[in-house]
Amino acid sequence: MTRGYEGTFSVDIFNYGTKALDGTLRVEGLPADWFASSAAMSKPYRVEAYSTATVSFQIKPKTDAGIGDYTATVTDTAKRRPLAPKTYTLSVVPKLSVQVTKKAVRLTNHLAEPAAGTVSLVPPAGWTATLAAPANVEVAPGQTVSVPYTLAPLPGTKAEGALNVTGAVVSGTETIPFAARLDAVTAQAIGEAAPVIDGIAEDGWAAAPRLAMADASQVSAEYRPSWTPEGLSADLRFQWDAQRLYVLARVKDDTQSQPQSGGGMWQGDSLQLAFDAKNAGGSGYGPQVYELQIGKPDGGAPQIYKGMGFAHSGPMASGAIAVTRDEATKTTVYELSIPFAELEGAGTPAAGQAIGMSVLLNDNDGAGRKGYMEWSSGIGGAKNAALFGTLWLN
Repeated sequence: MTRGYEGTFSVDIFNYGTKALDGTLRVEGLPADWFASSAAMSKPYRVEAYSTATVSFQIKPKTDAGIGDYTATVTDTAKRRPLAPKTYTLSVVPKLSVQVTKKAVRLTNHLAEPAAGTVSLVPPAGWTATLAAPANVEVAPGQTVSVPYTLAPLPGTKAEGALNVTGAVVSGTETIPFAARLDAVTAQAIGEAAPVIDGIAEDGWAAAPRLAMADASQVSAEYRPSWTPEGLSADLRFQWDAQRLYVLARVKDDTQSQPQSGGGMWQGDSLQLAFDAKNAGGSGYGPQVYELQIGKPDGGAPQIYKGMGFAHSGPMASGAIAVTRDEATKTTVYELSIPFAELEGAGTPAAGQAIGMSVLLNDNDGAGRKGYMEWSSGIGGAKNAALFGTLWLN
């Protein structure tokens, strides 16, 4: 049901008996002012033997009705052989529904007539939001229009996994609020000295924003029933300078096992990073979208392996990596640096620059890959850069 517009709610009655059924159906549980009158909440019916009848009610939710699901109960007021009450769920939607991605506010018109709206966007504290197109838009019936916007951090602002963006669309007398949680993390600019890539977290890492991966919602479906944070969880931190992106991942893993190397490391304990160098957010893995596998094969040296998106797959010779394991705390530390030159399209890094990114952790306890955890999305299921979160250089 659309707020401010009349709609039809219909109930079907099936008579499998040999005699006609007569009675009156009444809708209860919905606000009375959604009906033209009290009498409109009740409708008589007659269903002949072995027949079907449809009873329809006209309902018009108010323009300020709350968006969401409402429970309506239909009862039969017949004195003889009344029908059993039945409960229905009715969804109330605005005439324009709103979806927020990291690149645009998308408006969908659910009416059979054009609808216009004015978009306003409220950024999180410490961020700016700028609409890249006119805020006033008209949406044709059944169509969707995107209003692009740009989000940027003020100097020194941090994001640690997510940002909350809010706003509203004003359409005539209707105000449609919206809120969205965007996957985002900031990388800290390096001061005097870059980290030493040795698998040991020096003091310089402590101030870098933390990206936590410890929630069941981040776990792949087949792994979720057996997953525990002790079995697999992590926190990651990012730093950057004019030449490189630095990554530190502390991974809690009760059993370390990596029987593969190179492009097969995803089958064992490993880290996968995917980057959309220009943060274009296109579907699939388009141009300048890159995927890395990071791991330490059992008995071998740690590797950064260039996979999908790179002109030539293989070890990243220009990168640096160290992996250490502490069996007492069941913690594996991955520390690495990635030259921005390897991510063609990223250009010369600068404060405020946005790069699309997704992070995936694989788990193998020695009997094959159990599953994975993923921050944002776009690696583990369908390869899709449109689902990546955003890494901000700040």
